[in-house]
Amino acid sequence: PDAQIIVAKVARSSNGGIPDSALLAALDDMVILHPDVVNLSLGQTGGMDNEADSMYATVFKNLQAAGVTVNAAAGNEYTAGYGNLSGKNLPYASDPDSSVLCEPASYSSVVSVASVDNSLAHSAFTVGDRDIPYQRAGGADGQKMPDLSDLTGGPFEYVDGGIGSPEDGAALKAKYPEGLAGKIVLVKRGSLTFQDKFNNVAGSKPAGFIVYNNVPGDSLVVMSLATDGVPAAFISQADGEAMLAAADHHLTVAPGKVVPPSAKYSMSSFSSWGVTPDLRLKPEVSAPGGNIYSSVPGGNYEFMSGTSMATPQMAGVSAVVLERVQNDPLFASMSASQKVDVVQNLIMGTAAPIADPLEDSGAPYSPRKQGSGLTNVLAATTSSVYPTVVGAPEQSRPKADLGDGTKGWHFDVTLHNLSGAEATYSLNTQALSEIVDGGFFTGHASDWRGKGVDIAYSGAAVSGTGEGATITVPASGEATVGVDVTPRAAFDSYVAQNTPNGTFLDGFVRFTSKTDGQPDLTVPYLGFYGDWGKAPIFDALASQDGAHTLASWVYNGTTGQKLGYNPLVKDADRSGLPNPSQNIISRSDASGAPTVLQPRTGTLRSVHTVNAAYTNAAGEKVASFTRFMNWKSAVDPSTGKMTWLEQGHDPMSLDARADAYKNLPDGQYKLTLSAHNDGPSQAEQSISYEFSIDTAAPVVSNLEYKGEGADTVLSFDVTDASPLAAIDLHDPADGLWFYRHIFT
Repeated sequence: PDAQIIVAKVARSSNGGIPDSALLAALDDMVILHPDVVNLSLGQTGGMDNEADSMYATVFKNLQAAGVTVNAAAGNEYTAGYGNLSGKNLPYASDPDSSVLCEPASYSSVVSVASVDNSLAHSAFTVGDRDIPYQRAGGADGQKMPDLSDLTGGPFEYVDGGIGSPEDGAALKAKYPEGLAGKIVLVKRGSLTFQDKFNNVAGSKPAGFIVYNNVPGDSLVVMSLATDGVPAAFISQADGEAMLAAADHHLTVAPGKVVPPSAKYSMSSFSSWGVTPDLRLKPEVSAPGGNIYSSVPGGNYEFMSGTSMATPQMAGVSAVVLERVQNDPLFASMSASQKVDVVQNLIMGTAAPIADPLEDSGAPYSPRKQGSGLTNVLAATTSSVYPTVVGAPEQSRPKADLGDGTKGWHFDVTLHNLSGAEATYSLNTQALSEIVDGGFFTGHASDWRGKGVDIAYSGAAVSGTGEGATITVPASGEATVGVDVTPRAAFDSYVAQNTPNGTFLDGFVRFTSKTDGQPDLTVPYLGFYGDWGKAPIFDALASQDGAHTLASWVYNGTTGQKLGYNPLVKDADRSGLPNPSQNIISRSDASGAPTVLQPRTGTLRSVHTVNAAYTNAAGEKVASFTRFMNWKSAVDPSTGKMTWLEQGHDPMSLDARADAYKNLPDGQYKLTLSAHNDGPSQAEQSISYEFSIDTAAPVVSNLEYKGEGADTVLSFDVTDASPLAAIDLHDPADGLWFYRHIFT
């Protein structure tokens, strides 16, 4: 009651872009205005572990020091496997750092919020005997979109539109030259924006447009589209694949037809996985963010989905719990800063881990997906006991960050009882590790407790050492339980056979209340089984094949064309792997000549610092650059394309004509990028591009004519320091070539 809301606009009205200057100004205002809670439904994918070296280095610390809680969206990027080169949208089992957590949610001073689907009834259409729930698209400018159920007549034939690429659109036009009147186009999500997909098929004038997901799960995305009155909808991957496999490609729509809501909670499939680059558990907590009935531009309401929906829910919860703490006599002896801190202890400590509905074993989602679990405002406003982790850097965040290793871990959890009566809890702990199938992490977990990982408890207030042990917290007192997580040979063997660069071992210590009126408590923990520095930072060179996310390549910075091939061969006609001997730049004045070497490096991990060094054949450095805040390669939601290391930074290119490099002699050169992982077991890794500078023209010798007229034979020898692209014969009158032989 009587809550005051400050609205600070930071996004441009024209395109939704968020200038750093606007966000900084708004955050600085919050330091002065001092609200209890700040909500940030925004972020940069693959965030850094701290704000050092960013332009936000001080403002978040100032907010924390002022006692302002900052909640930020974890992100909507699934995992680092989304959009990778496997086509499966799953992380390779050799790439355990699958986090795509957003920044600033990744900062230690900020609370990161994941998304849980709000279970609701969905409109549905029917294919055969299968009812398929769908989410109607939202208008790009806030206008209300037509629904599939607005279509009259039917059944409607649906046609496979591939991924909605320009080629797919052209194929539909060729197959249906009369157009797609009365037909619905079904396309797969990925590679392109939703709008681009629609635009590519719109020329055939379909009656409807359906996109099916490219990742498993029941989360249905609200697409933002401008379709000129064509109804559009989003369905699950399973339903889309079932439609394509159906014998009869017709669907039936009926106004009012719905699929009832699920009785089970599930994490939103889009909600970004943690951890931070320095191996700290994020997100902290989950809140409803999927299928939220929300306001949209134009004075309307639509169902929206995203961690941007979950974060304001969490902001509201934080405000309610803070009100309880400020008014409850149990907390009267605490200072103002202690009251702010204990709010997060209560929220995280009373959150409920969500079981994965796709796992028959009942195993929960990893804490890297859900944090402490689903927030429970009733429990947070009634519990008089809260947990802390002994030695944790942030005592207000009850989570155990255990680092890496293979010998196991020990951590201690202290329960603080503010009430005048003792409280007793039984203990239960999972030992979760992500399931690997076919060389990929699946996003689902197995509980290895008692099957390869031992869990044991200790402490003066603890009765028993195994599962079912109890801990009693005295009135107005504290009690501590020690937790040992010890991997055994069976788990080690599984890791060795399936995850060559290590894997996570995480879970929840569950305190099930045996005292009336006291809610259950939860403390998540995170360990990495293996060496955190071993997993690759840089993706493979294009010339070596084997890239996972984005092949690392060098480009002609003048034209954007890839080097490593004959530059006169069109991209569409190129085949095979690029040849480093054809990574050549010059100082030619010819239009489009490769005079600038531009790297575009795929990265599998976010790293704080990248050093770039250009060296000559003698190993002498001729140029160097250092870049900070380097985000891993991930799908850019605005373009549907994979990002690369150098994107968004000052260029690390070498322009052979620039003053700094115009005197470099011809010869062999190398560009080496090096970096080390953040967090424990730091190890330097590098990737190198070989190239050459060639400014010398080919030498033609032994020129000879034989015969006359049509029987004339021209012979000559050509030598060059670099592979020849072509031989041209030019007309001296106009200088244009009339014969060209291209070397392939």
